[in-house]
Amino acid sequence: MNGEVALWYKRYGAMEYSLWEGEEEAAGIAAAMAADGEGVPKGIQFPDGRLIPAEEWPAYEAARERRERYEDEWVPEQHPKRKVTAPFGGGQIEIDARDPEWLGMKP
Repeated sequence: MNGEVALWYKRYGAMEYSLWEGEEEAAGIAAAMAADGEGVPKGIQFPDGRLIPAEEWPAYEAARERRERYEDEWVPEQHPKRKVTAPFGGGQIEIDARDPEWLGMKP
């Protein structure tokens, strides 16, 4: 990918970067990364050399707010359930009724 911006972040104690087509896309990735615990966004670098630290990056803050709002409003889709006996000593569990019929079948 020949990106227009570089998102800088720390993952497992090491500094890394990824290239993205634009600032909004990078901000969304940074917000998801932080929320999922996959890394710590440190900032963005533009081709002209400008740097914006994460704590001063308006697009990142806006993406975090959008993500938080979405998570607060998100209601998981409910599907019918069925009970099966889990293999390997797991006892009775409920699974999604749309899952394959062979799940939980006894040999």
